[in-house]
Amino acid sequence: MISHFKKSRFTVLSSVLLSLYGSQVYADTWQLDDLISRTAQYQSPYFFYVGKGETWQNIQFNSQFDSHGESTLVVRYDNQMIHRQDLNGKGELSFTLPASTAGFHRLDVMLLQKPSVNGPISNNYCVESTNLYTALTKLTLNYQAQHGILQLNQLPDALFNTQLSRTAPIKALLQFNNQNRLEASMIARLATAWKFNTPVQWQVTESTQQEAPDFVISIQQVEQPLAGAKISLSRNNEIPRLNIEYSSESQLLMAVNALINQNYLQQLNTATATLSEPVAEPAWAVIRKFETLADLGISDFALDSSSKNISLVFPPVWEATDVLKGKLAFRAQSGLLQGSTLQVWLNEYLAGSLSLAKLDSNPVERRFDFVGADYPYVNNYNMTLINSQLNNEACLPNAGTALWIDANKSLVNLPHQMKQGVINLSTIFASTPEIAINNPAATSMAITVANVAKTMLLSDQPVPVNITELNANRLKKINILVNTARFNDELQRYSQLLYLPATAGGFIVSVKDGRFWINTDSAAGAQTFTRFWPVIQQSIPNNTAVLFVSAQGQITVLSKNSVNKAKAPVVEQVSTRTLVIVLTIITLIIIALILWRRSRRKVKGTGE
Repeated sequence: MISHFKKSRFTVLSSVLLSLYGSQVYADTWQLDDLISRTAQYQSPYFFYVGKGETWQNIQFNSQFDSHGESTLVVRYDNQMIHRQDLNGKGELSFTLPASTAGFHRLDVMLLQKPSVNGPISNNYCVESTNLYTALTKLTLNYQAQHGILQLNQLPDALFNTQLSRTAPIKALLQFNNQNRLEASMIARLATAWKFNTPVQWQVTESTQQEAPDFVISIQQVEQPLAGAKISLSRNNEIPRLNIEYSSESQLLMAVNALINQNYLQQLNTATATLSEPVAEPAWAVIRKFETLADLGISDFALDSSSKNISLVFPPVWEATDVLKGKLAFRAQSGLLQGSTLQVWLNEYLAGSLSLAKLDSNPVERRFDFVGADYPYVNNYNMTLINSQLNNEACLPNAGTALWIDANKSLVNLPHQMKQGVINLSTIFASTPEIAINNPAATSMAITVANVAKTMLLSDQPVPVNITELNANRLKKINILVNTARFNDELQRYSQLLYLPATAGGFIVSVKDGRFWINTDSAAGAQTFTRFWPVIQQSIPNNTAVLFVSAQGQITVLSKNSVNKAKAPVVEQVSTRTLVIVLTIITLIIIALILWRRSRRKVKGTGE
């Protein structure tokens, strides 16, 4: 995982640079995970992403190191070696990376270790020295990001780096007509079309704490008829801003379709565009399959002589009815010696093991089955893969990374049924979702509901959200109310379960007659919902009918649906005495029938 922390921003003051490039420069820092090696050879890949329209200059890799022996650090950048350094004891290391253009870039950090002079020396890698230890901590990439000329086809990177992961949420300010539900719907569609690694806090009003937003989305209807919808991308005081101007509803639909239809968006290579012709709708999100490791967000990876942990998280709305089963697809060389094994562990239980010794040269792609423990049935697993390779008689690791896991061909199968109650809310988005709201502050809540459903169950395409005005005579599947009086009335029904003075700023989610209700008291409660609803999904019990979440994120189940379970048939045991009597009676009846048939034969014989 790569985290991102912003240190400072500054605008290039040189009028020459501004006139030539029209660019701005930002000094930023990416923080990378620590690296610890206890083996003779260890390699760890790191990735960073330069957003569209950006270039990174003066990239500096910094780290602290602690080595208990003699270590050599080798670093490759996009498959080219850029640094080699011997490490001994404790210290700091720093080196420069080449300038980077837009896209993903890879850093391979390799550590080669030898035991210290005072420690045991082994020429046999089968029995490695126990004092091998090198740690790289506080790894950072300090760089200057230069933004060039803005183009609409750089969205959403032009607003915020989509691959960036930081602790603080993104602050997105939404400026639109609060009473116009079509504008709210279009903003929701834009929000579901963009995927950011950092959670987004959608703000309908300006922050009272005077914190500048990370970006702004503005939709404005003008009174004077326009020849076409106008879309523009700009930077005001270093804050990216996406602006849409329209005069008719058809123009607004046209503009939003242009921004969420990727095939159309790629053609918009300017900062502004005027659209006068209809634009085709994008392919909308559909129910996602969870049949391979790739479906669970796992990429192909090399498995060296150490173990690797993977989190397999299935949708929280799933209730597992059996254990996880699957087939692990991998590529491995042949000619490995006896003792070479590949093991799969699920939640600390051995799920499968395969001997890698004496593998045939074909096929190169191989599979083997794994099965989870019988109990308990869960919808998330910690998978641990352990690769033990012996490559020749001296056990030298000359093929230490010769085993690759193919995520797309590795199958997983978790039998399940859908949970019921509040947790089932996200399944509504399997069809065309309609959300009714009564207050502009509920817009951010509607966006959050849609994005949680998309992350849980849907594909990467945008969601066709329709936000309408709440009408008691035409209720929708999802209804959101921001109303203090209504919220307090709901709380009064559960006064024996809740301490009412501490409920301000919380929210209630309930389901009744197939409709879901979300109630809160204020804009602060709406922000509580956007903050906690994405992170509590795994914690919502099955069959919960009414759920309260406090402003601090504490969950209280207020009501549960009664579950009608089929009554097991009563089976009465038959005593041994009764069984003997029944068998005796049956035996006597059989004997009587035999004697009767014999007597009839005798009578017939006498008559003849």
